[in-house]
Amino acid sequence: MSTMHAYILVSNSPSIIEKYISSFCAENKIASLDITSLKFINNEEKTKQSIGIEEVRIVQKNLSLKPIQSEQKLLVIYDAHLLTAQAQNALLKVLEDPPNNTIIILVSPSISTLLPTVISRCGVVELETTTTFDPKELEENLTVLNTLPTMAISNKLKLAQDISKDKEEAKLWLKKAIQALRNEILQASNKKSLANYHHALLALQDTYQTISSTNANPRLAIENLLLSLFVRRPLGS
Repeated sequence: MSTMHAYILVSNSPSIIEKYISSFCAENKIASLDITSLKFINNEEKTKQSIGIEEVRIVQKNLSLKPIQSEQKLLVIYDAHLLTAQAQNALLKVLEDPPNNTIIILVSPSISTLLPTVISRCGVVELETTTTFDPKELEENLTVLNTLPTMAISNKLKLAQDISKDKEEAKLWLKKAIQALRNEILQASNKKSLANYHHALLALQDTYQTISSTNANPRLAIENLLLSLFVRRPLGS
């Protein structure tokens, strides 16, 4: 098991998140009495827009508690994407050097609102999400990927410009392209010819991670992706 003591779970599926946390606790032998969950939004408070310094003080207070039944205790901070910049800065020290026998997990549907300094102090675990895309949209993305080998450089640069006009739209396009390739890999009949798709999938995932977790220019990242990507529909698929 990793020696890291702070993690970010990225998913928008509560069931997937809880399943992962349950497995994590079982693997690390953390009893339920030694798990503290901080949820800042409940069914009556769905409009909460941010989590500030006062809430962080609650977190810090919980960190002073010692484990009861286990050698380690776990603190789970839900809705971490709502932490203000000031609140995130207040968490930096404990994320980098938590109290003894303490593991911290931040839960967020995206890391786009988290500071790079927070992300750098945590292990980022990308979990499955429940996003469902229109099959026609996925087919359109796949068609674009399949035409890249014969597309003129000028057209690739124009495509990159169109995709990256908005950072969130660029991330959405990448998500659709990733899902389209995953579907193609699962459905293809000729498995030996899929190495090219796997390579493209990794490139798409790397670009998505770069745009999501760094201050990299989305347009330059997409340009580099499209200029280097060589996707061709596998024979027999």
